[in-house]
Amino acid sequence: GFVESLARPGGNITGLTVMMSETSAKSLELLKEAIPGLSRVAVLWDPATPSHRPALNAVEVMGRALGLRLQPLAVPGATASQRFSSVASLVAACAGACA
Repeated sequence: GFVESLARPGGNITGLTVMMSETSAKSLELLKEAIPGLSRVAVLWDPATPSHRPALNAVEVMGRALGLRLQPLAVPGATASQRFSSVASLVAACAGACA
């Protein structure tokens, strides 16, 4: 890679990338830090998106390390509106049961 690590890049570098695995796991860690009583988390992912499987794997590892119960939910859909519709359906189905 171009840098030592995400936390300590070690120099001046400019660019943009989507590091799904690292950032997704870190997001879960930050969520747990913000909500200490958190015990269960739904993880939305698209099986058709190649970067989502490694990100899901990283989140599952972090979830175990944090003592969280994860519920991976496949949300297929090529467009943002299709994904939003899938998520809205999941939320409606989960209302009350996931509280």
